[in-house]
Amino acid sequence: MRSAPHLFNEDARLAALAEYDLLSENDDVDLNEMVKLAARLFDVPIALVSLVERDTQTFKARIGLDICGTTRDVSFCAHAIAQTDILVIPDALLDPRFATNPLVTGSPYIRFYAGVPLRSPGGFAIGSLCIIDNRPRNGFSDKDKTNLQALARIVTDRLEMRRLAVAGAIGQTRFENIAATSPDGIICADHHGDITFWNAACERLFGFTADEATGKSLDIIVPERMRGGHGGGLQRVAAGGKPRLVGTTVELDAARQDGSEFPIELSLSMWREGDQASFGAIIRDIGERRGNETRLFNLAAARRGYQSPGIRRRTAPRDRRKRVRAILPAAGSDS
Repeated sequence: MRSAPHLFNEDARLAALAEYDLLSENDDVDLNEMVKLAARLFDVPIALVSLVERDTQTFKARIGLDICGTTRDVSFCAHAIAQTDILVIPDALLDPRFATNPLVTGSPYIRFYAGVPLRSPGGFAIGSLCIIDNRPRNGFSDKDKTNLQALARIVTDRLEMRRLAVAGAIGQTRFENIAATSPDGIICADHHGDITFWNAACERLFGFTADEATGKSLDIIVPERMRGGHGGGLQRVAAGGKPRLVGTTVELDAARQDGSEFPIELSLSMWREGDQASFGAIIRDIGERRGNETRLFNLAAARRGYQSPGIRRRTAPRDRRKRVRAILPAAGSDS
C-alpha cells in the first residue's frame, strides 16, 4: 500500500479548509442529497464527500458507510486531492497503490473508486466527492466523468456559500476583503436596509454600478411585485428582534436593473460594530446550477426510478414564492 504524501502546500491547503468551519457544531451545510444522488446516478453502494485533514479524513456527507471517517494513510481521497482532474481506479486489487489497503482487503472491500477534488476559490483541494463500488468496473466513460464533475461543482458551490457566511460572521472588514476577489455578489447594508458596499460581482449580476447602488435600498434587487418592508424588518432585527434569515441560506428570485428576474441563493449575516448593526448578503446566480441539478436528478430517475424532492421544489416556483415573499423579508423578524 502506498499512502498519499502530504501536498507541498499542505499548510496553506489546511488553512483554506479551516475557512469553511465545516467541522464545527454550527455547520449547517447539508450535502446528503448530493451523495444520495451520486449513488443513484452511478449505481454504486457508497458515495462520500470527504474532507481531508492533516492526519485524517472526515466524511461530511455519506451513504453506504457507517463510519464518519478514517486515518489519512488509508484514504483514497488523499490521492484524489493531489490530482488536477478526476481520479479513477477501475480495480483497486490490481493497483499497487491500493492492493493491500485495509479498505480493499477488508470492509468495505473497495474495488472501484472515482473521486473529484473539491477546490477552494484559491485552488486548494480541501476534499473530494467520490463514488465507490465493491465490484471492479471496466471503465468510466467521458459522460460519467462529466456528470461526476458537475455534481462536484454543485457541492463546491454549496461549500463556498458556507465559507463566505463564516467570513461574514466575523465582521465587515473581513467580509469586504473577501468580497474584492469573490465571484459571488456581496452586499453590505446598514440597519435601515440601505446599501453601504457593493462588490464587482454584484455589478455583473444586477447591472448597477457600485456608485449607482450605494446608498439605495436593498429593494433595488427585489422583484417589483415583492418589494416593501425590508428596511423596517432590518431595523427590528438590529434592535434585538428575532431573525428568520440571518445565518441561513435560501433560494429566491432576484431582479436585475432591466427588470429581468433570475434565481439566486442568498446567505445573510449580521454583525455589530460599536452600537450599530450591519448586514451582509452573499448572492449567487444559481440558474446554471439548478439546471445541472435537475438534469442529473432526471437522469437518475430515468435509470433507477428515483425522484428527489429537489425536483419538485425546482419545478414549482410559485410554491417557493408563497413561502418567501421577498428577498430579504426583514432579514426576517418574527415580530
